[in-house]
Amino acid sequence: MYEKIKNIRADHIHKSTTQIVKNNGVIVIEDLNISGMIKNHNLAKAIADASWNELTRQLEYKSDWNDRNLVKIDRWFPSSKTCSNCNFINQNLTLKDRKWTCPNCKTVLNRDSNASQNILKQGLNLLSGCGTQSVEKHGKASVSNQSL
Repeated sequence: MYEKIKNIRADHIHKSTTQIVKNNGVIVIEDLNISGMIKNHNLAKAIADASWNELTRQLEYKSDWNDRNLVKIDRWFPSSKTCSNCNFINQNLTLKDRKWTCPNCKTVLNRDSNASQNILKQGLNLLSGCGTQSVEKHGKASVSNQSL
């Protein structure tokens, strides 16, 4: 039973990453600290089941094979804390805050949707040369540990 579930997950990751790479010229992902996140015992099983490392690995090699731009955003980039409307950084935001209102422009933000918009914006800035990380061959961003 476990092997069947494992094979279903692997098949799903292969199909998903193939579809993502085939349908997008630019793919932007966040360089998350997966091994550190797994140390949180409340989230460990869900994170391990999602196979994020494998998903990232497949996106990397399939992007290379298909001459696509894969951009990794630095894990310290405040994607959740930055208002996607006005770029205000909310330093008081905690992990439990799923929705928040920007004190600067009063926009109501969903934490995950807001982060995805900021990650995409930062990735496109890196590709155009406007970002703060360097972009290597095939559009891959090098990962730095500086906070943006």
